[in-house]
Amino acid sequence: MATKDAVLVGVFTLSGVALQQVFTIVASAIGERRTDRREARKDRRQLFGREIAQARRIQRMLKESIHETNDALEERLVKELDALAEINAEIRLIASDDVLRVVLELEDEMRTRVKSNELRASGPLPLAPMIDALKKEIG
Repeated sequence: MATKDAVLVGVFTLSGVALQQVFTIVASAIGERRTDRREARKDRRQLFGREIAQARRIQRMLKESIHETNDALEERLVKELDALAEINAEIRLIASDDVLRVVLELEDEMRTRVKSNELRASGPLPLAPMIDALKKEIG
């Protein structure tokens, strides 16, 4: 009888230990997923912040170049647009189709305006739709 009791106690003890291990593994996995989501959200914010900053930089340059243009400024505009294209390539990897459409449309509009002083003077660039889409994407 004592042997049966000892075996039962052992079985219950091992079951409790195994159950505790399962709970620990599940809790750890949940914590890791939460941390991964938090880091991904932080990465998105940083990337979208770079997108907005780069778009504003180009917007300012285009506005300043309405009245005065030179080869150095034109070269700088092309380099800034290339930097924007690189950021947009990163956005392609993580953003929704709506966000991607908005940022690519803005890039296309900027590239079009770089080619013509008349288009540069046609009014401000529509940054608000891009900013709104990025804010919505972050949540």
